[in-house]
Amino acid sequence: MPVAYTKPHLPYQEQLKLLRSRGLEVNDEAAALRLLKSVGYYRLSAYVYPFRELLPMDERAVASPAHYRSESITAGTTFEQVDRLWAFDRRLRLLVLDVIETVEIGLRTKVAYVLGARDPFGHLRVGSLDAAACGEPVRRDGRRETRHQAWSRNYRQAIRDAGREDFLRHNLHKYDELPVWIAVEVLTFGSLVRLFNLMRPEDRTVIAGEFGVKGGGLVGGWLEAINYLRNVAAHHARLWNRSMTYKIRRFNRHQVGPVLDHLAGAVPTDKVYSSLAIAAYLSSAVVQDNSWPRSLLTHVRAFPATASLSPTDSMGFPVNWEHERLWTGGAS
Repeated sequence: MPVAYTKPHLPYQEQLKLLRSRGLEVNDEAAALRLLKSVGYYRLSAYVYPFRELLPMDERAVASPAHYRSESITAGTTFEQVDRLWAFDRRLRLLVLDVIETVEIGLRTKVAYVLGARDPFGHLRVGSLDAAACGEPVRRDGRRETRHQAWSRNYRQAIRDAGREDFLRHNLHKYDELPVWIAVEVLTFGSLVRLFNLMRPEDRTVIAGEFGVKGGGLVGGWLEAINYLRNVAAHHARLWNRSMTYKIRRFNRHQVGPVLDHLAGAVPTDKVYSSLAIAAYLSSAVVQDNSWPRSLLTHVRAFPATASLSPTDSMGFPVNWEHERLWTGGAS
C-alpha cells in the first residue's frame, strides 16, 4: 500500500554525499557537482541505477514491481562512469532526432503527393480515405467520436496553434481550406502518422513501396514505433536501455530488403535496437548515400561498456550487429 512521500529536499553537496554513502566513487568533486547542477539528481539517478546491486530474488517483488536493485552501488563504480553513460545517451537522443527528421520530412512529402493526387483535400474527406478506419470509434477525454473526427479536431487545433506563421496567414486569407500539401506542414509527426493510417490501403501500399516495404499496414505500425522513439528523444528521456512501449512489428523477409533479414529473427522488438534499425532502413529509402547508419555505428562502438553493461544486453543489439550491411553499406 502506498505511503506518504517523506524524502527531504537536499542541497547539491548533500546529494553528492548521499551518492558517496551508497558506494559511488567520486574522484573529481567539482565536476560531479557541475553535472548534478546541470542535469539534476533524479534524472541522473537513472544512469546510476544500472550500477546498483541486485536485490535477492525473494526481496524484489516486495521492493517494487519495477525496480529490482538495492540502494547500494556496486563497488568500484565511479562518477565518471555515470557521466559517460549520461553523455552516451544524450548523444544517442540527438542522433535519433537527426534520423527522424529525415523520415518525417520524407513521409510528409509522400503523403502530400499520393493523397494529393487522389484529392487535394483528401485529408478532410472520408470518401478519399479508408472509410472503415476513419469510422472506428474512439473515446478520449470523455468525448466519443470517430478516428477521423478526432484527427480533424487535432488538425484544426494545429492550424490555430500555428496561426501566426506567414505561410498560413497568407493561405487562409485567400482560401477557405488548405490542400494536403500545405496542411501536412502544420501536423506533428504523430498526427502525420495517424493520417497515413487513415489513408486508403492502396495509397498506403504505394507509400510503403517508396520506403522499400511491401505492406502499408506494416509501415503504419513501424511509424507509430518511430513516433514513440521520437517523443522519448524529444523529451530528453532516458533512451539507451528503455523498454519500448511501441514495439517494432514482426515481418516476413520478403516484405523488406535483405539488409533487414537479421531483424526478422530473434532480435528483441521491445529494445531500442529494433527501432533504430527501422529508422536507419526508412531514412535510407529517403536519402541516397545516407550517412546516418554509420554515424550510429561509430557512436555505439564507443558505448561505455562495463562488466554489467553492453549494447547487446541493455539495448537489444544482436551479436555481430556492426557487420550487418544495414550499418556498413546502406539499406539497399
